Amino acid sequence: MKKISTLLLVLTAFVFAAPTFAQTQDPHAKENWAKNVSAAVERAAVKAVREHKASVCDKCGHVYTIDEKYHGVKHECAKAEAAKPVCARCGQEVRAGQHCSATDYTTLCSAQKEQPASTRSEKNSVCAKCGHAYTIDEKYHGVKHECAQAEEAKPVCVRCGEEVRPGQHCSASGYTALCTVSEEEPASSSVEENNACAKCGHVYTIDEKYHGAKHECAQAKNDTTEYCIYCGEAIVKNNQACSAVPGGACTVNCPDCGKNLRDKKNLINGEHRCKFKTRITPVAPKKAVK
Repeated sequence: MKKISTLLLVLTAFVFAAPTFAQTQDPHAKENWAKNVSAAVERAAVKAVREHKASVCDKCGHVYTIDEKYHGVKHECAKAEAAKPVCARCGQEVRAGQHCSATDYTTLCSAQKEQPASTRSEKNSVCAKCGHAYTIDEKYHGVKHECAQAEEAKPVCVRCGEEVRPGQHCSASGYTALCTVSEEEPASSSVEENNACAKCGHVYTIDEKYHGAKHECAQAKNDTTEYCIYCGEAIVKNNQACSAVPGGACTVNCPDCGKNLRDKKNLINGEHRCKFKTRITPVAPKKAVK
């Protein structure tokens, strides 16, 4: 309104000044007066446009108040609020961990529209490398899936079910044999060598078998000398130190099944093939030359 008033005042001034220009003796006075009026009108219009632009913020379009325009009050543009994501199923605002009411709260809200059931590929729901079925968060919410490393199957003893470790004695055999993954022979063909002394045939007592009591063979009239299967030396006493086995004792028996390896029926082509996978070739006896 103020701009229009200013323009009218300018035009009125020129209208009252018209007679003065008409009375002049200059033949071009009328033409000059018209030009001056045109220029004044144009300047007033430009000024009105400039003043209008100066009343509005170029950035946010806000019309300045009287205090902002004339009294130095600083104008600050209002921050535009970002559009909030809305669930494509229930229409509610999507918040972290919010379950969707449209799916009976069995899945999370999502701004993405679901694919039609007929065209949805189940391949996208399962990891092609490990076969893991993706969770909702892994499939739709950007949670990264990492394949679990497959653990190697550990060997298990067929008798006691414990993990087989080197030198581990089996509880199912009374700790007289090592754990093994091989199936045992049928009970009808099993031997009881572990229950009797292979040298004198004495049946071990409970203390001798399980509690560390030392067994000493009784001297028999037909007693014969035995020779160690590891070093070949004659066995003249119990727990005789073996030169071929550091820290071990001389013996004629297999340490796993207890068979007498000086008996040829327990050898195949001079080698003992134990049911517990042990392979032993007895050393030839070192008999004294007569």
